[in-house]
Amino acid sequence: SDLCAQARTRGDYLRAKLEGLKRHGVVREVRGRGLLLGVELVRDTETMEPFPELGLMLKKTALENGLVMRIDPNWFAVAPALTIVEEEIDEMCALIEKSIADALARVRP
Repeated sequence: SDLCAQARTRGDYLRAKLEGLKRHGVVREVRGRGLLLGVELVRDTETMEPFPELGLMLKKTALENGLVMRIDPNWFAVAPALTIVEEEIDEMCALIEKSIADALARVRP
């Protein structure tokens, strides 16, 4: 199969899933290409003020949920294997979402 075309298609799917994280009110933007994406975190989408405490807590909650991620205090990277399938993207995004919710519960009691 054409790995580049597959990466584009799956990348679009992944981007749509990550855009869904905006409902938490702490995602400023999702950027990147294909399956290499970055998600910028903010305190709220009104002020766009950085929220490093969230990123630092996300490092802990992601690991607790069995997810190894590259997390800077103000953004995180998502770069799955080019062979990833939609079910695996769904599983990964569910773990990211749970990890963000868990982190928010701790930094915003």
